Amino acid sequence: MIRNGFFFWSGVKSFVSEAKLIRPHLAKTGKTGWLVFLFLSIVPMAMSQGTGNISGYVRDASGAAISGANVTAVMTEQHTTRTGQTDAQGFYNFVALPSGHYTITFEAPGFQREVRSGVELTVSQNARADAQLTVGKVQTQVKVTSTVPLVDTTSNTLSGLVDDRRIVDLPLNGRNAMTLAELLPGVTNVSAPQTMSDARSGPSMDVNGGLPNAVAYTFDGTFFNQPSRNTGINFPPPDAVRSSVC
Repeated sequence: MIRNGFFFWSGVKSFVSEAKLIRPHLAKTGKTGWLVFLFLSIVPMAMSQGTGNISGYVRDASGAAISGANVTAVMTEQHTTRTGQTDAQGFYNFVALPSGHYTITFEAPGFQREVRSGVELTVSQNARADAQLTVGKVQTQVKVTSTVPLVDTTSNTLSGLVDDRRIVDLPLNGRNAMTLAELLPGVTNVSAPQTMSDARSGPSMDVNGGLPNAVAYTFDGTFFNQPSRNTGINFPPPDAVRSSVC
């Protein structure tokens, strides 16, 4: 996934890339400026790898906010649970959730319980899941199967996702999944060698017009650049990749 220029990869069965362009004016800041930039950019990448956010509003049939509603998100694959409550505006926000499929339950006194299943969360995604509760007995449950809106209204970041289906189905010359980065918006001149023979032969690409060595790569949240030339390092084969995000 490329989001404003950082390229992230998240590892076995969860392959993610995100790239962030180094702004031209940073070249004028000197050594101190570079150190500060690298420190501030690497830490958020490591914390955000393999995760996304789910948020939304809980309202009643009239559209009024329901404050203090209990919201529970359960990850289908791992059965992990995250709980929270809505604020005065009826808003809830689960941050840094592992990517996967979720079932979200909304409960409030005097309202029927609503269970929303099939909420898919990809890496670095801001998923939106709203609920409209109906007055009734708490024991009554309303089941809703829905999809998350395709448009992210919570962020102005441009991004793209290569999912596991495309990774498996599309032909790959050399079996280097990084080749598929060229399918993503703003990515050109992708070089994805099958092997790395020296420090100059790592994978590289141009992101939004930037230089090939102006892309930061991560793997499972860890800085994954070739230190001598600032190119990338080869990642796992496509069989071990779940998704690629830019």
